[in-house]
Amino acid sequence: MRKWIMVLLALISTTSFAQPWRQGINDLLHNELNNAEVGIMVRDAKTGAMLYEHNAYKAFTPASNMKLFTAAAALDDLGANFQFHTTVHYNPKQLKQHSLRGNGYFKFTGDPSLRVRNLKQMVAKLHQQGVHQIHGKVVVDSSRFLPPNHAPGWTYDSLHWAFSAPISAVILNENKVSLKFEPSKTTGGQVNIIPGRDMAYMKLQHSISTVSYQYSMKNCSLLLHVSRRNRISLGGCWPSEARGWKSFAVQNPPLYAENIIKATLKKNHIRLYGHVVSGITPKHSKVMINHSSKKLKTLLLRMMKNSDNVYAESLNKTLGYVGTGRGSFLEGVNTIKKVLARLSNIDFERTTIVDGSGQSRYDLLTPDQITRLLYVMTRDTRWFKTYYHVLPVGGVDGTLRYRFTSEDMRKRVHAKTGSMSGVSALSGYMTAGSG
Repeated sequence: MRKWIMVLLALISTTSFAQPWRQGINDLLHNELNNAEVGIMVRDAKTGAMLYEHNAYKAFTPASNMKLFTAAAALDDLGANFQFHTTVHYNPKQLKQHSLRGNGYFKFTGDPSLRVRNLKQMVAKLHQQGVHQIHGKVVVDSSRFLPPNHAPGWTYDSLHWAFSAPISAVILNENKVSLKFEPSKTTGGQVNIIPGRDMAYMKLQHSISTVSYQYSMKNCSLLLHVSRRNRISLGGCWPSEARGWKSFAVQNPPLYAENIIKATLKKNHIRLYGHVVSGITPKHSKVMINHSSKKLKTLLLRMMKNSDNVYAESLNKTLGYVGTGRGSFLEGVNTIKKVLARLSNIDFERTTIVDGSGQSRYDLLTPDQITRLLYVMTRDTRWFKTYYHVLPVGGVDGTLRYRFTSEDMRKRVHAKTGSMSGVSALSGYMTAGSG
């Protein structure tokens, strides 16, 4: 029998409860979830008092409930108005008569919202700023974030898919590209693959057979590999019923950026005599062009409502860089624990955190810790309004759009979902019928 691990968590915003709701949970655990490991903690949002618990002090895999911790730490440490800046640098003394007699530097800082079109616009602005020739190199600087680009505990079979895109300081279109799958109308025929617009900077080879869904589940599967040279290779089989767009991870984001810059320079009639390479921006160079992201309070909407892993991990590494000067998963996690221990007195020695998105199978948190954080955030007059606002709303938006849709529950639950194979988690705030 299949075993599910579930973490169900909520804060209820009233102190008036009758006994039947507790018995209802007990009946659910006994009759419907007796083959699952379940952890529950219910607290009063006004007092923090524990109203119900079941395995609340045991550690569970939180999945994307980890984003609750990343969002809270980012608000406290970076501030709601924090912005990412992607910049072009140069030495003004080297620009004469439309010729840059030196290097130009594109400095990336991990903006998870940066689009390919934004980078192209920055390249086009070079011409507007009077740069028609570059006699040096164009340098792509991704030094803000340190390797590895995937956190410990991310499963190997997920690394080529978009939800596990590498976390480099270069992030363009969330480091993903899309392909449209059009299976053959006849079994055994080849699947037609239509590249998305930004696949122009990647390479693709494929040979995929169309099969029935039943056959694909038992006898074959899609063979997928994305190389360090950003070549996508597809083989194996694909079910005839599964048509539409699929997104894949760009494994080498700096190389992807280099190819875009090179092509866009040519399109804008900027002649490059050197090469596009990776490197580091000199400390005393001047900013020629700046692209700013939206403010953190807006970026968090995407991260929380869509459960966006790239946004969460970019903020994780940014917290590490701001806190220690080292933009790594490890330093980011250390900063999250340090900030939240100060805010909430949560003892992180009892659990394990290795990333900011909750993708890792190594992450372990208790229902008690999560509800303790949620309660502490209600008492934080600086950030709670924003924190509450960015959560998915039951029956309304984000990952809760199709849950809690009944008239008596719609809009009453503001919570973060979390799911992976064998895990279902829900943590947040619920308003009871009494208000």
